[in-house]
Amino acid sequence: MTFTLVDRILYNGHIRTLDDRQPVVSAMAIHGEQIVAMGSDDEIRALAGAGTVQDNLNGRHVVPGMTAAHVHWQLLTNALHEVRMFNLPSKQAALD
Repeated sequence: MTFTLVDRILYNGHIRTLDDRQPVVSAMAIHGEQIVAMGSDDEIRALAGAGTVQDNLNGRHVVPGMTAAHVHWQLLTNALHEVRMFNLPSKQAALD
């Protein structure tokens, strides 16, 4: 049985770190759902074990952030078809 601390490596990229000491790197190592190391392609690829998946980013960018692909489509489509007049000062302003 082989144990690998690094499950996945992304390399040959333009990876933003949000760390002023090292704002951009070309590679990162991932274990589970955590980034465990960042640095040059050579530094990070040296961490690979037999079971590590290595993905060549081909110069693509990686930007940290949280993404929630969560939208209430019915509420959104209803809102796009509504005219909101709650804060208008008068009926005439609403008609205008």
